Amino acid sequence: MMNILFIHTHDLGRYISPYGYTPQTPNLQRLATEGVLFRNAFCVAPTCSPSRAATLTGRYPHEVGMHGLTNQGWLLRDYGEHLAAHLSAHGMETVLTGVQHVTGTTEDELARLPYDRLILPIGEAGEITHDQSTEKAIAYLREPHERPFFLNVGYTLTHHSNWDRSFVLSREEMGPLDIRNVRPLPHLPDTPRARWEAAMQYRASEYLDHRLGLLFATLEETGLAETTLVFFTTDHGPGLPAVKTHLNDRGTGVALIVKGPGGFEGGRVVDGLTSHLDFFPTLCEVLDLPEPEGLRGKSLVPLATGARKRIHEELFHEQGYHGRYLPLRSIRTERYRYIRRYGEALPALLHFNADGGEAYRALAEAGLDHLLMPDEQLFDLVADPQELVNQIDNPHYQTVAEALRARLDAHLEETDDPALTDSIPEPPGNPPWTALKKDAQRIRVKKWHAERTEIQQQDGLEVPYSLPDGEEDLGGLSF
Repeated sequence: MMNILFIHTHDLGRYISPYGYTPQTPNLQRLATEGVLFRNAFCVAPTCSPSRAATLTGRYPHEVGMHGLTNQGWLLRDYGEHLAAHLSAHGMETVLTGVQHVTGTTEDELARLPYDRLILPIGEAGEITHDQSTEKAIAYLREPHERPFFLNVGYTLTHHSNWDRSFVLSREEMGPLDIRNVRPLPHLPDTPRARWEAAMQYRASEYLDHRLGLLFATLEETGLAETTLVFFTTDHGPGLPAVKTHLNDRGTGVALIVKGPGGFEGGRVVDGLTSHLDFFPTLCEVLDLPEPEGLRGKSLVPLATGARKRIHEELFHEQGYHGRYLPLRSIRTERYRYIRRYGEALPALLHFNADGGEAYRALAEAGLDHLLMPDEQLFDLVADPQELVNQIDNPHYQTVAEALRARLDAHLEETDDPALTDSIPEPPGNPPWTALKKDAQRIRVKKWHAERTEIQQQDGLEVPYSLPDGEEDLGGLSF
C-alpha cells in the first residue's frame, strides 16, 4: 500500500536552500538529501488557479477552462477530470486540508471538489491564528487508515499578503528579523525597502519549513514514512515585479522535491526539464493505475531512477488573467525561451505586477511605466540566465526565433488554444463570495501589519515598510 502526501504552497518559486538560495530550510533540505530534487521544474502558468488546475488535471489551463483566478469566476470545465476523482475511483481515500484555489470557498463551491473528505482550516476574519493546515494534516495522519490515502495539504504562509502574518507567527520561535545582510532577488534594486521585503519573503519560507518539519516528524512517528510518497512544490514564483504572472524562469520556475517509494530516494539531483503536468502521470505509474486520456505530461520515474536524463525537449507556458488581462504564451527549451504577447502593450513591470509591495512601489516611483511588454521576446539562457536581454531582433538568433515560433504555433493548434485566434474568453465575473473574502482579507492583512509593526518597534527595528490604502498593496487579486 502506497500513500501520497502532496504539499504545495503559494508563491515560493525555488528560493529555498536546496536550490542554493538564502532562506535556511533544513527540513526541505533533508527531504532533498534523502529524496530527489528536480532542478529545472516548472509550473504551467505563473498564476495561482491556472497553475493548480494544470497540476491536478494534467492538462493545460486553457484546455480545462481555468484562464484565470477563481476569484474572477473561472472554474474547471469538469471536476471529474481532477486527480482526486481518478484516485478515489481507484480505491484511495482523497483528503484536502488548507488552500485549494480551483473553486471558491463557500460550501456550495467546495461541493464541486471530488475529495472524499475536506478538512479545511476555519478562522474568524480578523483573527491571527496558528497554522491550521499543519495541525489538521497531522491529526489526519494520526488516524487509523483502512485505505491508502492521497492527502493534499495547501499553505498560504508564503503568499505575499501573508508575509506579515508569517513573521508574527514565527517571531517567538525564530527571533527578530535582521535585514542588514539580506539581498533582494538579483533583478530588483538593492534598497532598504526592497531588502526588508526580501527579508519578509525569506522568513515566510523559513517558517513554512519549520511547520513542515512537524509534518515530516509525524510521518516518522506514525510509521507512515516508509509507505508514503511525499511531493513538495509551489504554484509559481513570488509576488514580486517581473516574477509572478511573467513567463520567465523567475515566474514559472518552481521547487519540486519528491521522496519515498517508487524510485524517489537516494539524494539524486535531476537537471532535465520537468513540469507540473508530470504529476498526474507519475502517480498513475507509481500507483499502477491507468492514465486517463488527454494527459499532457510524462512520468518522472525514469528521471528519478536515472533511467533517462530527459523526458521533455520543450515546455510550454501560458498566462491569461490575473485581475487584469495579461495574455502571454511561451516555449522553453534547455537553452532558449521565446515569449509572445497577445494583448495590449502595457507596462511590463507595473501592469504585469501581481501583488504590489515595496519593490513594486520603488519601480513605480522611478517612472518605469515606459518599459512596455514587447510583442515577442527571445532569451538565450546560457548567455543571459536572468532573461534581461531580448534577442528577438538580433540577426544571430533569427533561425532560433523562427523555429521556436513554429513550435509554439504547433502547440497552440494541437491544444486548441484560443490565444491562436485571439479569442481568450473574458472572465465570467466575480462570484458573490469574493467581496466577502476580500473584506475579510483586508481586515486580516491590516491586523497582521499592525501586529508586525508593534513587534518591530519592540525589537528596536525601524524599517521602511508601510501599508498604504491602495488595493494593490493588499495582495487581494491573488489570494
